[in-house]
Amino acid sequence: MDTKKKELLGTFYRNGSLYTQAAIQTNDHDFPSSATGSVIPHGFYDLKRNTGYITLGTSHDTSEFACDSLFQWWVNEGYYSLS
Repeated sequence: MDTKKKELLGTFYRNGSLYTQAAIQTNDHDFPSSATGSVIPHGFYDLKRNTGYITLGTSHDTSEFACDSLFQWWVNEGYYSLS
């Protein structure tokens, strides 16, 4: 179980490709004041099955969020891996 760096949400420039007909204007700097929020990735990696599970949240990174992530993993993946 691990949590990673919080990422700002908004129209910020990111490396990669985007396939669209129209140009999309983006901000060239990731200033927190320009963000519309933040997303917190929280993930689990199962060494035995070589699989991962990521929960994305917009709330604060708290122990409650970690417990909710673990519960969602158990409901969606963990319980079924026992059989």
